[in-house]
Amino acid sequence: MTSHVHAVRRGEDVDGSLERLEAGRLAFRDSYAEAQMIAPDTVLRSCSAAKKQLNTAYGSLRKLGAATATYAEELASLEGRFHAEVWPRLAEMKRSMRADLGVDDA
Repeated sequence: MTSHVHAVRRGEDVDGSLERLEAGRLAFRDSYAEAQMIAPDTVLRSCSAAKKQLNTAYGSLRKLGAATATYAEELASLEGRFHAEVWPRLAEMKRSMRADLGVDDA
């Protein structure tokens, strides 16, 4: 998503960036569906929180990216929002998965 924000702001290969973004979204959706069948509840809780944040961010990115001139200021703030709201959820998902596997980050 961050790469797509940069591509939109610079006007560089936005269509290609959007295709890569969509491919990543679909891959995550498929992985999430698979995880729901095999992952324990502790992992699924963190995955669900990450999924909600990713979906919200994706929706914002699609809306703002569709009209860059109208939403230039909001688009510029998206990267900061991703770092503040989305990435911590993904980090928690990773920690939860690693803990379930018995992998210690210490």
